[in-house]
Amino acid sequence: MQKWMRKGWVTLAMCGALVVGMPAVQLEPLTNTSMTALAESYTYATDGTFGYHIYANYAEISSCASTVTSVTIPSTINGVPVTAVNYLSNDDGYNTSLVSVTIPDSVTTIGEYAFSHCTNLKTVKIPNTVTSIGQGTFHTCSSLTTVNLPSKLTTIEKGTFYDCSSLTSLTIPESVTEIGEYAFLGCKKLASMDLPENLSVLAHGAFYGCESIQEISIPGTVKDISIAAFCECYGLESVTLSDGIETIGYDSFEYCRNLQSVVIPSTVTYIDKGAFYQCESLASVTILSTSCEIFQNSTVFVRSFDDSTGSAIMPVIYGYTESTAEAYAELTGATFVPLVDKGNVDGDGEITINDAYCALMAYSKTSAGLVSDLTDAQISTADVNADGALTIDDAYRILLYYATKSAGGDPSWD
Repeated sequence: MQKWMRKGWVTLAMCGALVVGMPAVQLEPLTNTSMTALAESYTYATDGTFGYHIYANYAEISSCASTVTSVTIPSTINGVPVTAVNYLSNDDGYNTSLVSVTIPDSVTTIGEYAFSHCTNLKTVKIPNTVTSIGQGTFHTCSSLTTVNLPSKLTTIEKGTFYDCSSLTSLTIPESVTEIGEYAFLGCKKLASMDLPENLSVLAHGAFYGCESIQEISIPGTVKDISIAAFCECYGLESVTLSDGIETIGYDSFEYCRNLQSVVIPSTVTYIDKGAFYQCESLASVTILSTSCEIFQNSTVFVRSFDDSTGSAIMPVIYGYTESTAEAYAELTGATFVPLVDKGNVDGDGEITINDAYCALMAYSKTSAGLVSDLTDAQISTADVNADGALTIDDAYRILLYYATKSAGGDPSWD
C-alpha cells in the first residue's frame, strides 16, 4: 500500500482516539486530485531527502527523510516540474524531525494529510501558485505557529488545521468561500481571525475549541452558521452577525463563556437548540425579526442554571411586541424588553413632544462642542432621517410626526 494511502487510513482511525476532549472527526480516505496521476506510469526516484513519483511531464513529492529538519523542495527533478507535495513523512507515518519547509512556485497542489502529525513543524512557506490544499493537511502539527495561505485558495478543507494547538495567527485570503468541517478545531491559541467578505460556507465545528478568539464578524454571505461552528470559544467576547444570515445552528455558540451580548439580524429565520447554551456572561439578546422561529426551550439562550432550583438563568431578551422573541421570553421566563421604533428618544414607548425636545437639546449641545446627554442608542433612535448624524432636521421630523398623529393624521418619516 502506498505510504500516503496508509497515512490517510491511520489518520482516519486516530482522529477520535488521540484528541482527548474533542469531537471525533471522520476524515475521508484520500481522494486527492493530484493522485489522478496514479493511472499513469511513473518512475520512483529518491535524492536522499525526498522520494518522487516522476511522470512524463511533471513530478510529485511522495516522501521525505525522517532525519532532516529544514527542507526546500526543488522546483524540478529530472527535467520536469514538481507540481504537488503529497506526503512528507516516513514509513511509520510520522515525521517528528521536520521543522521548516519551503515550497517552490512550481507547486499547485498540497495533498491530503501532507504534513499530518509533523509535530515539530513550525513554519511552512506556501507560494501563491498553490490553489488546492487537501483535507487534514496540517492535522496535529502542534508546533505550527503561523501559515501564509495562498491568495488563490478557495476552500479550507475538512480538518486542515485540526489540533494545531500552537497556531496563533493566520490570514484567510479573500478568495476563500468555504471553510470545511472542523477546519480549525482545537486551535486553542488562535487569537485573531477575519473571515473573508465572500465566505459562503461555514461548516460544522469550523472553529470548535478556538479558545483565544475574542471577536468575530460573520458576513451576510454565510446563510447558515452550522452546528457547533464556534462551540467552546471560551474567550469570545463579541460576535457580529451581518444582515443576510438566515439560520443559527445547533450549539453554534455553546459555551462561549465571555460573550456578553448578541444582536440577531432581521434576516435570521431560525435559531436552533443550544445555539447560545451556557454562555455565562450573555446579559442581553436582541432579536430584530418579528417572526424568527426559535427552538422552543430555554437551552437556546441559557446563561447557566440555578444550583438550588435547577431552573435556567436567562439573558434579557429585546424584541418587538407581539413577536416570536416576546413569545420565547414568555415561554422561558426571560425578561422581555420591547424595542421601540425610531423617534422614541426618551424610551417611554410613545413619540411625544418630549422626544423632539430631547433631540433638539442633544443637537444644540453637540453643535456647541459639548457632550450630549443621550446614549449612542438614543442618538441612533433620534436619527430619523437616517443620515448618520443627529441634526435639527431630526428634531423637526419628530415634532411633525407627533403633531400629525395628535391631529388624527397618518404620520410617516418621509
